[in-house]
Amino acid sequence: MKRVILCILLSALFCISAGAALEIDTLASEYSEGEFISISGTTNLAPDHELHITVVSQSFYPTVKDTAAGFTGTSGVISVVEGDEVNTWSFLVDTTGFIPNEYTILVESIEADVRASSSFTLREAEPIPEPTPEEPPEPSPTPTPTPTRSPEPPEATGSAIISLMGVLCAVATLILRGKD
Repeated sequence: MKRVILCILLSALFCISAGAALEIDTLASEYSEGEFISISGTTNLAPDHELHITVVSQSFYPTVKDTAAGFTGTSGVISVVEGDEVNTWSFLVDTTGFIPNEYTILVESIEADVRASSSFTLREAEPIPEPTPEEPPEPSPTPTPTPTRSPEPPEATGSAIISLMGVLCAVATLILRGKD
């Protein structure tokens, strides 16, 4: 009886994975750091079937704890979506913070024994040129005022002072005579 159950389970497992197909759509060979990459593909797996996607830099390897490792990547679980002729899947990768390197994509079915892989190169982002500031226009020359001399008061000469004193004496005399 145990052999019969084992045979049924193995047959069911074989039927599930037999003929399962999983493909990754063609990707560009190079991307720039900071870009969003849409990884997508087709499959004959049923809708809502879960796929595990891993995007990992090829420099991922075991290192000594004291040594800094240059590794970046991401992973996630997505569900197959029903399509017209074939079912589809897609996964969006934000490469912000990823190191420039070669990356491997691995898509695996969680339930069936089927997988697909691909790769791409991530290059350093091109620096955004800073806009060159426009030089301010040359200021038009402002006419510089020419200092003008204000007329100086005439210098008092000796004869003018004597005349002024004479007038003051005459006025004082008139005032004093009017009082008598």
